[in-house]
Amino acid sequence: MFHNYKKDGITATLLKDWMSQQDFTLIINTKSATYKKLSPEDQAKCAKAATAVAVLQENTSLIKRPIVTKQGKIIAIGFNPETYSSLF
Repeated sequence: MFHNYKKDGITATLLKDWMSQQDFTLIINTKSATYKKLSPEDQAKCAKAATAVAVLQENTSLIKRPIVTKQGKIIAIGFNPETYSSLF
């Protein structure tokens, strides 16, 4: 199933589930223009899982794309040709 979280948003529940499966810092695209435009306070919030969720919900462009799941489990974050060739 495809979910465009930039267009449709994302729930705190789903973000917390992903963060329980993977290091939450892998989900945040700190190289994005969106991240660089954040205030220093919001960037600091992104450094802690407990406060990152709200920032990610407000700025969905911060979430790395794609996040591929299978049966609710993350199998890939971001695009990596080697990973994708082994999955598909």
